[in-house]
Amino acid sequence: MSIDIRPIPRLIRGPGAPGKGACWMSAIAFLSGQDKWTDDAKCVCPTIQPLAILLNDRCDDEERERLIGPHLFAPYGTAQGADIAKKRVVAIVRQAATWASQALSAAGLEQAAEKLARLPINIPADFFAASKAATSATINLSMETEINRKAAHAALMVGGMTEKVTAEEAARMAARMASTNRVPTIELRDLILRLCEIGRDERPDVELSRSLRELCTITKSAIKD
Repeated sequence: MSIDIRPIPRLIRGPGAPGKGACWMSAIAFLSGQDKWTDDAKCVCPTIQPLAILLNDRCDDEERERLIGPHLFAPYGTAQGADIAKKRVVAIVRQAATWASQALSAAGLEQAAEKLARLPINIPADFFAASKAATSATINLSMETEINRKAAHAALMVGGMTEKVTAEEAARMAARMASTNRVPTIELRDLILRLCEIGRDERPDVELSRSLRELCTITKSAIKD
């Protein structure tokens, strides 16, 4: 697996286009040598792509460069197969349960929020308890306020993620939850970086050489100038 030495595109909202800029995923697809311009970077795990696209589009230009720029290549090489993707889904569900707990607390469902927050979510076998705790809390919740609707949506997403869905579907549900509940961009970025760290030891070719990183930095600087 290798990355072409190509000029790094400027990061922008949306998938972008040649000569105009790119989102995080289309930049990686371009730099990894994919012939077609796309935000479907084949070298990136499907559990990471939806979250990375959401983060890219939630940021303004300055924030995008600050939060994503230094970690541009972090997702590169994370498409490592189903076993690693399953481990990332566990991390996604754990984070989603935290977001759901916060949403339940905001809706005044403190006891349910606390119960959900305390649940251990370390393996897929733990998913059912998280789903039950999240969804049962909102059964009788009035949908008249936005806070309550967000809590119900968060619970629904956690419930959906814990069903027999694909890793990509779970990530898309987490992205919808993060979008609906306006999860802070830095929190979303940190989740993506944690997902990238899972399986790192099993992809020895992922670290770009120092010289290539320096060349990319020099090239990017020259483009800005």
